[in-house]
Amino acid sequence: CLASQPAAAGETQRKAPLIRQAQGRKVYIDTFSSPHYAATRRFYERMGYVLRAECPDFYRDGDGKAVYEKTLDR
Repeated sequence: CLASQPAAAGETQRKAPLIRQAQGRKVYIDTFSSPHYAATRRFYERMGYVLRAECPDFYRDGDGKAVYEKTLDR
C-alpha cells in the first residue's frame, strides 16, 4: 500500500518503473469506505484501480476499509 489519499495514484505513476524493475505487477491502495470518501474512491476507479476488498467497520463503527488494486502494464 502506498497511501490512502488521491496523491498516491500520481505517486504510483512515478514509481511504476521501480515497481516493475523489482518484478512487481500489482499496486494496492487502501482508503476509507465511508460516504465522505466517495470522491476519493471514484478518483481511484478513474485511474484504473479496481475494488478488491472491503473490511466493514475496520477503522471504527460505520467506517470500513476499501482496498483497490491496479495491474501495471509491462
